[in-house]
Amino acid sequence: MTWTLHRSYNLLFPWAKCDLDSYWGSNKMPVMEAETILWTAKQVAGIASAIKSIHNPSRQSLRVPEDDKYGRHGDLKAENILLFDSPDDERGILVVADLGLAKLNSIVSRSAQSNHRIHCTPRYKPPECDTEGAKITRTYDIWTFGCLLLEWVCWMFQGQDNKTSFIWQLGSQYPTGSIVETFYDMKSQGNGRHHVVVKSKVLEVSAHML
Repeated sequence: MTWTLHRSYNLLFPWAKCDLDSYWGSNKMPVMEAETILWTAKQVAGIASAIKSIHNPSRQSLRVPEDDKYGRHGDLKAENILLFDSPDDERGILVVADLGLAKLNSIVSRSAQSNHRIHCTPRYKPPECDTEGAKITRTYDIWTFGCLLLEWVCWMFQGQDNKTSFIWQLGSQYPTGSIVETFYDMKSQGNGRHHVVVKSKVLEVSAHML
């Protein structure tokens, strides 16, 4: 069910079994069998479809105002993917949840949101969060979904311990001096300018998985 109170929009879900991160942690080395691969592929496709529905909401089914045609989740991560029981699959179904940072924009405002004061999960944030003058668009979710998928593949083929090790190896020092586990680096070009590069560990793991 859903309800609105003082312009605060709320969703009520059934009680979930766990989130995806907890699922990975409780299944440290998945059994690589056909059923596991097929179930995982089905869940990935379902999550991608859910993201598409958020990005391009149906005005008829969701009663979206005429001008508001473009959505963004804004906080895709394993902790926000919930596992529910399903009558169609004994393994359950994964559902995209936690729309607290979601945004709905018109064709005018969809590419105009500044990257200042964007609330995000540091590890999954895309490069535009640290690029001066960059705007936040729906590609924000595509980057975070890609990060999530790479972690998922690491878990499937190498197990939870190796996935955790991979995440730790993402840690690097920002120009500000802080250590952040992002999937990219900010390289100094001098004069206070920086450019973005995908971290070598990400490229290494991606190539190994292929």
